[in-house]
Amino acid sequence: MVDRTKLGAIRPWRSAVFMAWVTWAVTGCGSSPKPGTPLVLVSMDTLRWDHVGALGGAPEITPHLDALASEGTLFRNAVCQSTWTLPSHASIFTGQYPATHGVLSIEDRLDDRDVLASILRSEGYGTAAFVNGGFFRPEFGLVRGFDRYGHAQTGRFPVAIRPWLAQQGQEPFFLFVQNYGINNYWAPDGMLAAEGAAVRPRLGPFGSDIQRFLRHYQVESMPDSVRTDEIAYLQRRYVVAVRNLDAQLGKLVGWLRELDLYERSLVIVFSDHGEEIAEHGHTFHGHTLYDELVRVPLIIRFPGGREGGRVVDETVELIDILPTALSFLGVAAPPSAEFEGRNLWP
Repeated sequence: MVDRTKLGAIRPWRSAVFMAWVTWAVTGCGSSPKPGTPLVLVSMDTLRWDHVGALGGAPEITPHLDALASEGTLFRNAVCQSTWTLPSHASIFTGQYPATHGVLSIEDRLDDRDVLASILRSEGYGTAAFVNGGFFRPEFGLVRGFDRYGHAQTGRFPVAIRPWLAQQGQEPFFLFVQNYGINNYWAPDGMLAAEGAAVRPRLGPFGSDIQRFLRHYQVESMPDSVRTDEIAYLQRRYVVAVRNLDAQLGKLVGWLRELDLYERSLVIVFSDHGEEIAEHGHTFHGHTLYDELVRVPLIIRFPGGREGGRVVDETVELIDILPTALSFLGVAAPPSAEFEGRNLWP
């Protein structure tokens, strides 16, 4: 169970993480920055940690994510800074807690402070975001700093990613990919049918509308009248959505390999928050701080698979991604930047 007092305020455990990584850097990857290294950042939006095989879930659900973990560093106790998409990603891109960057509600917008994409673009990186709309529409401020902004269909990583990668050649680049496939419990019909999740049961007064059901019981406590077969259906549907997006991750890794980019790239995969599926009497996310929502998968694969298979048990946070990436890439933080995350790669 994650200690809630550590969310957004207290970081006394950081020194243990730091020292563990000092040891690793000296004996394994080496402490010299790697300027010009491409950065690939993938947000598996709404992926629960306990549905990842490498974290104790069923291995057949996430084979591609598990393979990445075997080649990289797996953080077993990573926590997000918010349990819904907008403030969580704002924290990831700024390295700051929500109380600092100020994105706390759906009405808030991320201002013109330093973000990962703008920092890397100023250093000559080509930048592209292939995202699934929603809070990643330009007006929310999350995609500031990206030269290329591409829209993805729900549950699919767009094929336009590959030609953009090919255009980068040997130049440094930052690719960000995000998708709401898991958030929307979406998967292709064939996958749903194979898992017995194609035929939707009637979800009480909501008929077959999954999103209305989820959002209603996000706020309201689930009554005893909700049938066990309804919950079982949602759980199956969620698993298939996870399996589908894992396959999309495998497709992205395949493109990187085909273009000889995989071995020289820094690849970071995470989830911005988890999901409740009737645990604690609720569904969806953004409303509580239970482990199902706060604890998230985080995997960092360093170029060449250095120290592949390493597992870090200490608690880390998603605000650590930005300073860790900049440190590894040898990019100095702008004087105006105020990061609250810790560099995990000394």
